[in-house]
Amino acid sequence: MTFADMANCDCDECGPICRLQFNLGDVPKDVESTLQQRLLVKREGGVSIWKMIMPPGADPFTEFGNSHRFLFVWNLPQDSIIKSIGTGTIGSADERNTRKIVKWKEGSVFLKRSNGGKAIGWINEGKDKNKDNAESDVVYYAIKATESSIKSTSAVGTTFGTSDWASSIIHLFQKYLKEETIYELESNDVAYLKDLIIKSDHA
Repeated sequence: MTFADMANCDCDECGPICRLQFNLGDVPKDVESTLQQRLLVKREGGVSIWKMIMPPGADPFTEFGNSHRFLFVWNLPQDSIIKSIGTGTIGSADERNTRKIVKWKEGSVFLKRSNGGKAIGWINEGKDKNKDNAESDVVYYAIKATESSIKSTSAVGTTFGTSDWASSIIHLFQKYLKEETIYELESNDVAYLKDLIIKSDHA
């Protein structure tokens, strides 16, 4: 998987600014409704929480897979069609033709392991008849931790200078990365992450 250029990169792992940023106040509403949005909720060291908003018809959300991440599916309209990006240059015919439908469930949290820095991403190919209505947007939170931050924290206690929320997330990654077959988080861990997101982004 390759990017056509760095303007197509949405990651926070290859530099502080690697995507052309738009001031939505200067963008016409009919254009704004098809722009993906990526908002930093919280970050400490190698741990971060990002809010991802995918309107129907928006470009794919693309990142480099350097970090492990939990994907919390926050809002998934009934007519949404979520696909993972395909192979080849993003936006090319080959890439579009090799996209695969993913079976997300609203309220669920999934583990996406690091792939060593290859491109990952998703796109909302749902019907765009409600594209001017925010309720038709797919919203998920990407909760990420770098390999180094996970290794630097022991299985018990916290790393010096690391807050409770960051340490708790690292411990969750340590728990699930041990199991090769686990994909979806347990209900009690989902409840913890939901509470953390509500306090951080919906207070």
